[in-house]
Formats: sequence, structure tokens, C-alpha cells
Amino acid sequence: MKKTLVAYLIILLAATGSQAQQRMQYSQFMQNAFLLNPALCGIEKYNDLKTGFASQWNGFDGPKGTFLTTQFSFASDTDVAEEPIQDLPMRGRKQVVKSKNEILMPDTTHPAFKHGWGLQAFNEGDDVISQTEISAAYGAHFLMKKQNYFSAGISFGLRQNTFNPAGIRLLNPNDLVFAGGTRNLILPTINLGISFYNRRWFAALSTVQVLNNSYSYDGKDPNKPSRLQPHTYLIGGYRFAMKGLVSFTPSFILRYAHPSAPSIDLNGMLDYKDQFRFGLSYRNKESVVALFGFVIAHRIGIHYSFDFISSPIKNYSSGTHGLFLSVRLGSNKTPIPAYFW
Repeated sequence: MKKTLVAYLIILLAATGSQAQQRMQYSQFMQNAFLLNPALCGIEKYNDLKTGFASQWNGFDGPKGTFLTTQFSFASDTDVAEEPIQDLPMRGRKQVVKSKNEILMPDTTHPAFKHGWGLQAFNEGDDVISQTEISAAYGAHFLMKKQNYFSAGISFGLRQNTFNPAGIRLLNPNDLVFAGGTRNLILPTINLGISFYNRRWFAALSTVQVLNNSYSYDGKDPNKPSRLQPHTYLIGGYRFAMKGLVSFTPSFILRYAHPSAPSIDLNGMLDYKDQFRFGLSYRNKESVVALFGFVIAHRIGIHYSFDFISSPIKNYSSGTHGLFLSVRLGSNKTPIPAYFW
């Protein structure tokens, strides 16, 4: 029955031009916003490696997604001293944080210009339709007035779309539409983004799949009704310093891909000394998400999320699991995020 339902959905999407949401919605968007916006490449002063996994709608043969990103940051030799900001400790710090071997002072300078190079790779889908993409990204960050940065980024890549009709149980086994073996398509992709941020707040806007590529799996349809629909993401948030070396960051992400209805996540995350994190998210008309994470020696981050489904799918699915791992690289000093997680 599940495979029959999948077949029906595929036919329906083909009839409408396959122009709905084509990329997974990762609940832990704050932990790796670079995956959605190339303008965030090089935002911190250290390099990093991040990977994650999501299993959506457990109980169905639902889509699964994995991703891997890495970025390398470079800064100009010209630093601008930071004016003190009252009651804004970095990650909730009053003055310093003691680690095992050193006392960590908050960074009080900004490079006038910094930039970063990065790589992004992901695989999303199920045993019928899946997508694999790998891209190279560049982001440039310009210091403006009052410690604010403006950044712009671009990424170029290749995307492979795979259709495997063997994963479908058909009502009519002789349906010629699904005859033949696995079909693969290779398409170019371009993603664009901008962002504004300082240590208090951030806002980032990006569009992925901007080429709006048309394609046909069988190559016989001159009209090529299917397209890689552009997806737009708007992310924003504000960090508040609280007592007891705690900071609180409310944030949101707004997603849109024509003709789907916009989707928004509202998130609140508590952080204690860059060591422990707990948060809750609400996705409109779909789910409530619990998030938990911890960071070992300010280097290795482990985060988990679980989506409690609130839509009618809850009658058939136990929820969505997400796991996220990160490693901060390339510094003799203990790296501490100044802007994002």
C-alpha cells in the first residue's frame, strides 16, 4: 500500500510539473546555516567540518537525508578594535571562560575584510526518487559601521537526480511509464545568498537552484515539464545575554518554493558556556521539535533533534529524527563561535 501511494504521488507531481518542495527541511538549521546560504561561508575565524542525518516521517518509507560541509576562513591583516557592548558577553560569558589548559578571552577585534571557501554535499530522497549534489562555495564579508558585517556568497555544483521504478509496486505492472531500469540525470546548480550580522543579531537571505533547470527522465518529452524549482530561505535571530553564563537566541527560518505554501520554523535555543544547549522549535501546521546538544572541549559538537508531528500524518508516523555532528578545526587556541552555533 505504501509503494502504491508513492506511485500515485509521483504521477501527481509529474502532472503538475514537479514544482513543489524538492529539498528536505532540516530542523537543526541553526547548527549549519551554511548548508542553506553560501554567504555564511567563512563567518567565523576557524575552519570546521559538519555532517548530519535526518530520517523523516518514521513509519512511512519516508525520505532520508545526509549532508557534509566544510569551510575554510581567511581574514585580512587589518583588524578594527571592537567598541565595548554593555551586557553582551560572548555566549553568555561575563569576562572569561576557563578551559582545561587556558583562560579564554572573548575576541575583541574584527577584520575589515574576511572571506571563506567551502564544500557542500548532500543526498536526499527515498528508494524511488533521490538527489545527490556537491558544490563549491565562496563567501566575502565586509565590515560596516557599528561592528556590522555584510556578506555575499555563491556556490556552483552538480546535482544527480535518480529515479528507480523498481521501488514502486504498481497497480498495473505493465504500465509503460515506469518501464525500464534506473534513470539518472546530471544537472548544474547555482546557489546565491547575502547576510547581515553582528554579535547581537543576524539575518540571511538565499535562493538555491536558481537556474530553474528543466529536465525529463526519459528524454523524450520535448516540453520537459519537470524543473528544479528555486527554493528561498530567510533566516534571522537575536541573541540575549542572561545570568549565569547563559545566552538565549530566538530565531526563525522561512522557506518558500512555488507553488508550495511557505513554511516557517520558530526556534528558541539556550546555550550554557558553549557546552550545553537545549531548544524548542515550532513548524507551522506540521510539528514541534525538541533539540539538545553538547560541545566537548569547545571542539566537537553533538546535537540531536526529534520532531513531534502535529499534522494528520501523526496517525501513521512516529516522528522525525535528526543527528548533527561538528568539529572545529585549524587553531591552536580553543575556537568559540562568535556569531552562529
